Amino acid sequence: MPKRTNDFQKLVYLVRVNLAAGATVTESKMLTDRITKRKREVDVCIEGHVGGRPVIVSVECRDHKRVADVSWVDTMKAKHERLPTNLLILAPRNGFTPEARDVATGYGIKTFSLSDVDEVDFPDILGSTSSFWTK
Repeated sequence: MPKRTNDFQKLVYLVRVNLAAGATVTESKMLTDRITKRKREVDVCIEGHVGGRPVIVSVECRDHKRVADVSWVDTMKAKHERLPTNLLILAPRNGFTPEARDVATGYGIKTFSLSDVDEVDFPDILGSTSSFWTK
């Protein structure tokens, strides 16, 4: 398993303490690709139920010196179109370019920087009134 940063561990902790009872949070979860049937790693996977239906929220983190650009957003969107992800959250350490944030928002992907993790309202992002990313 790859070495995790303190911010990454903080993210996992905050997700766990802010979720409704019954949700399962797993680091480095392997999900099955619908096309290749191979396993693909997701940084954080939150599994639970919303409205009685099973839901998978995937969180992808990025620890690069540069801000995340639109190519990373597009790559993550393509990856999760083939995984059983209902909601995708992208969390790069150093934020997004304006274009990348706009594209993610257009796709319905939630975004925040790992440096902003203390201000993230997970119940709001994951609550029953949030809009889930549709494929």
